[in-house]
This record gives sequence, C-alpha cells and structure tokens, in this order.
Amino acid sequence: MSQAPHNPPADWVLSEVERLQGQIDALTQELRAQESRAALGLMSRWIAHEVANRLTPIAGYAAAALRHPEDRSLTERALRQTVLGCERLSQFSRLILQLADEGGNSAESCSDVRQAWEVVAELVSAQARASRIELVCHCADGLTVSVAPSVLEHILLNLALNAIRACRDGGVVELEAAPCSTGNTSMIELCVTDTGQGIDEGVVHRVLDAGFSASGSHGLGLSLVRHLVDAVGGSLAILSSPKEGTTVVVRLPAEVSQQPKQITN
Repeated sequence: MSQAPHNPPADWVLSEVERLQGQIDALTQELRAQESRAALGLMSRWIAHEVANRLTPIAGYAAAALRHPEDRSLTERALRQTVLGCERLSQFSRLILQLADEGGNSAESCSDVRQAWEVVAELVSAQARASRIELVCHCADGLTVSVAPSVLEHILLNLALNAIRACRDGGVVELEAAPCSTGNTSMIELCVTDTGQGIDEGVVHRVLDAGFSASGSHGLGLSLVRHLVDAVGGSLAILSSPKEGTTVVVRLPAEVSQQPKQITN
C-alpha cells in the first residue's frame, strides 16, 4: 500500500479507490472460484454415490447368475434387474439435466407415489435385508403428485437410504402418504419414518446443509432433496429425537386433477 500524502489531491484518492476496488474484485473472484470447486467436489461425490446405488443391485444379481448358470429363473431375474437398473440410470441422467437447468420438474409430469416407492424399495431391498430392516408402505392407490418420476424417486431413495443407515442393525423404515392441504393448494404428505438412533437436537437444524452429515456419508443427499422439494413448491421438515427415531415430512403438490376446483360466481 502506498503512503498517503498529506492533504492528498482528489486524483490520488480516486486512484487509490480504484486500486482497492480492483483488489476486492480479485479476492471476490477467487472466493467464488473456491466455492465453485467445493460445490463441484460435493456434486461429484453425490453423483458417484447415486450411480453406485443403482449399479449395486445389477452387480449383485449378475454375480449370482454367473455362480449358478443352470438356474434359468435366476438368470431371468438378473436380466430384469439389469433392464430396471438401466432405466433408473437413464432417469437419473435426466434428473441431473433438470438440476443443471434449475427446473427440477416438468409442469406436465406427474408420479404415482406407491409406484415410486415400489421402485425405491426394489433398489434398497438388498441393503435392507442385510441390515435386517423391514420396509413398510402405507399409501393408498391413486395418490399422484405433480412431480417428474425421476425426481420423486430420487427424493424417496435418499430418504430411504438415510433411514436404513440410521437403523444400523434391525428396525423398520416406513412410508406413509396421505392427502393434505396448504391454503387452497392440495398437497400429498409423505412421511418416511425410521426406528433408528435419532438425531441430536443440536444438529437437527444442520442436516439439510450441503456437506453436513450426521451419519458420516457424503452429506449432500438431503441438501439436494430440499432443493428438489423447494423447486416444485413443496416443503420439508425433520422431526427427530435421540434414540426415538426420525421422521422426514415432505409435502408435494398433488397432481392437477386432484386439486380442488375453484368455485366462481
């Protein structure tokens, strides 16, 4: 920094202001670059994690079929699982594109909640069995949300995986879905509950922050779930107490045909 002269002229003051502004701009750009690199690292870990979630069932069935090539039924199941996994990966690719486009949803898309949960339950079934966890669904047929299938499945998949990790060794992961309303808007409320360890009161408010994880995982799943829920006009809340389990409450807009009709005079 140059020494300020006594009673500096206006030109000198303006020059110093421009110099300092240049330094501030350079530091701001560097800070943004560092934040972008950190966000890219988190996003890369999340994508790798999600792809692994979808490839694991394919690899498991394929390995079993190779060990027992004479079992035609097992081979057929392995092939069906491969097709299902490829479809899920294709949907996940579309989800990434939607996130990149900041849309997160298509106005013409809708999803059946029970069907989405059945897809997710299939994806996590091996992990649930290995941890002796029962997957339960209380959801009436015909509950449809105004959310793209890939988005709804991603939301439920992350909530289910978090719930399974929370149970550790035995327990129940349950989905309950029912209509509700927020003002004049019909919503579908999804509650994913686990009988796990619960979350300490001091960190409940942080579990939706990118990079934070109460379970030691990559710490981006719930942050992106919140992003997707917010993008479609929904809401998300977490209810948890230590040793009493956790319930994640997600409200999503009901499909248009389930919205209440406006009465006009």
